[in-house]
Amino acid sequence: MRIFLVIELMFLACSDNDALDEYIAIHESAATRVPIARQMEEMFAPADHFITHYGMGEGVKVWNTQCFLNDRYVLTMQVDVEIDYSQLTVSQVGEPQLWLRYVEEYSESEGAAFDPSKEVQFDATQWQEIYEAGGDFQEIDVALETTAATGMQEYIMARRTPLIAVQLINEEAEDSDGDDQ
Repeated sequence: MRIFLVIELMFLACSDNDALDEYIAIHESAATRVPIARQMEEMFAPADHFITHYGMGEGVKVWNTQCFLNDRYVLTMQVDVEIDYSQLTVSQVGEPQLWLRYVEEYSESEGAAFDPSKEVQFDATQWQEIYEAGGDFQEIDVALETTAATGMQEYIMARRTPLIAVQLINEEAEDSDGDDQ
């Protein structure tokens, strides 16, 4: 009986590792398949990437990339994607939408308070303007405040805690690209 239990636990552990490896591989495929996600990570690292309803059957899912700016803002991009679980890839099938949300303050008991009057929604064309300007939101007439929101670091930790960290930019590979001299 013990041998069977040990083998079963080893199988479950291996399958969990396989599932995690597959999850990471699918997300990493976005580096070339969801270009704005990679650009956001490049501009405002670290970025959080996740897929709403990942693993819940076939059909269109929502890719999410989220960055925190100036200890005050949450920059979010969402786009429809399809997942090919057999090829471990994700493919963008919709047009990205982006939001810049202003955090007034955060407390563990009350959660985050956002100011909707300072929220900005924009599209991929406007994002390209920001990206080409090195992350300058003034390209779309938005001046970012530089004062930190009360509790912002706690808010960031609360948002990141349940996520599996996935990077779209492999720094080792990029460092070696230009070192062949």
